[in-house]
Amino acid sequence: MVSITYDGLQAQCGRDHACVQGIWTTPARSPKYASMQSKNPVISDFVKLANSAAGTFAGMARETQDAARERIKEAMGGMDFVSREEFDAVKDMAAKAREEAEALKERVAALEAKHAGDSGKP
Repeated sequence: MVSITYDGLQAQCGRDHACVQGIWTTPARSPKYASMQSKNPVISDFVKLANSAAGTFAGMARETQDAARERIKEAMGGMDFVSREEFDAVKDMAAKAREEAEALKERVAALEAKHAGDSGKP
């Protein structure tokens, strides 16, 4: 656990760094990163600006995607497409009609055979 005091605030983190007031710092035992800290307000403001711009662009991307999806739905809604449920219902009706037609063919063939056998008798 790392405990760092910065401008009177204390932060603790289980990793090799701590975040105090949005500025990532490293413990004093890591001089490698000590030179990376900057108290320059211009750099701090630039980082804040970059972070807010990234958030803004992400929001814009979501809005653009939602708007495009809505326009596609509207465009496809005007076309004559059938829903999946309607398609499946008509498919089932066609299968049932084929079965009935086969049954009727067999019945007609049986009746014709019976009639041909009856007409041969005196």
